[in-house]
Amino acid sequence: MTTYSRPPKEIDAIVREMERLRKLEQGERNEVEGKIGTAKTRYGLGKVLTKTAATSENWIAMAILSMNMATALRLSAIPVGRFLLSLFEKIQNWLKILLDLKINENSHAIVLDGVRD
Repeated sequence: MTTYSRPPKEIDAIVREMERLRKLEQGERNEVEGKIGTAKTRYGLGKVLTKTAATSENWIAMAILSMNMATALRLSAIPVGRFLLSLFEKIQNWLKILLDLKINENSHAIVLDGVRD
C-alpha cells in the first residue's frame, strides 16, 4: 500500500524558490523581447537592408543609440518639467505679491488725494 503524504518542508521551500527564480527570469526575458520588438517596429531594425556586415552593425548601433537617447530624454524631461513648473509657480506668486503691493499703493494714494482736497 502506497501512502501519499506531503513533501518535507525543505523540498517545498526549494520548489518555491525555484519557481520564484523562474518567474523572475521569465520577466527579464519578456522585458528584453519587448525591447527587441520596439527596436524592430519603432526604430527600423526589422528593415536593415545594408549590403555589408560592417554597415549592418553600424545601422544596428545607431538604432540602439537612438533608443537610448529617447529613453534618456524621456527620463530627464520629468525633472526638468518639475523644475519649470516650480519656477512658474514662484513667478506667479511674485507677480501676485507685486500686484497686491501696487493695488495697496494705489488705494493709499487715492485716500491721501481725498484728504488733500
